[in-house]
Amino acid sequence: MNERDYLPRTSGAPGQAPAPASPLQARGRVEAAMRDNREAAALSQYVDALRRDPYFALSGPSQLWVADRLARRGHPHLAKDALERLIARHPMESLSANAYLLLGCIQEACYRDFPAAARSYRAALEGRNAGIAAKEDARRRLSALEPLVARTFVESPKPEEECWILQESGEASSLKEPGVLAKGLPPGEAARRADDLERSGVPVVVVPRHAFMELPKALTARSIGVQGGGLAFALESGERVSWRWEEVLLIAGLGLRLDSLVPFIEVVSRPALERQRPRWRWLPAGTDAIALDAYFGALQQVVLAAPHIPINRGADDAFKRELSNAVIFDSMERADAYMSWQTQLAHIRLEGAFRT
Repeated sequence: MNERDYLPRTSGAPGQAPAPASPLQARGRVEAAMRDNREAAALSQYVDALRRDPYFALSGPSQLWVADRLARRGHPHLAKDALERLIARHPMESLSANAYLLLGCIQEACYRDFPAAARSYRAALEGRNAGIAAKEDARRRLSALEPLVARTFVESPKPEEECWILQESGEASSLKEPGVLAKGLPPGEAARRADDLERSGVPVVVVPRHAFMELPKALTARSIGVQGGGLAFALESGERVSWRWEEVLLIAGLGLRLDSLVPFIEVVSRPALERQRPRWRWLPAGTDAIALDAYFGALQQVVLAAPHIPINRGADDAFKRELSNAVIFDSMERADAYMSWQTQLAHIRLEGAFRT
């Protein structure tokens, strides 16, 4: 059986809701499939329920089982969401330690977000009701992760080479240039500033100019969709461009608020490919309600199909059908600054060439 066979099949317009079912019925279907060892059916029922109700959740053990299977099948976004929901609903249960462990593994292996993974492992280790085995596993993983969390420079800078300091995890507080905390600093000053930020609890990384990935100008696509083993873009000229999943560096769901809210999806290719068109932007056409429906429908398709590709906050937004304030900007310049930050982090995590 193909590993995608468990994903729900949809018809009609993007974002069209599946046939209605009560949360109790949906939960019963998922757990019945689990008892019968029908893994693909259980995951399909879970994703269907999530599409109808973005806050749908199972019992603690069932939620952990679903998260584990989704992660194994290449859907870290849905797995991460399931785990965060489990932890929020059952914070004091011993099961939450196992949820934190799996969440840390996803953050480390899939997102390469080492500070976030360390926080999850630490939460598992410090849980009041965590079992001995869970604590030992968390301690071992945290110890192995410490050298990566402690690094400062992604690569050794040249003498007096300008350096950028980037916030490494979480959301930046400033929307003017999100995540870029300092730029144009000599190596010594960058190292001192980074140490001060780390001591204050802000995880950062220093990027010398030669290692900085310049974000190319975005080109507009008429449509975006999932096709075979990747994405397909239709251009105004009628030309179609296809990217395989392994060619994609980052996918982001953002919003621009001027007189009204305009949602859009951006896709950036891996830098090593040196594509002539390395960055695409898709804005749905129509009124606000129609545009939002098309946007969330397209984003859901991408979230369900994309294997291990960073989707910047898109996984949560797609199913909740609301744009987070953290990714709504009042100018395209600020949205571009946000994308520059996220693209640089995605590039760093992809390369994995950290030096402490």
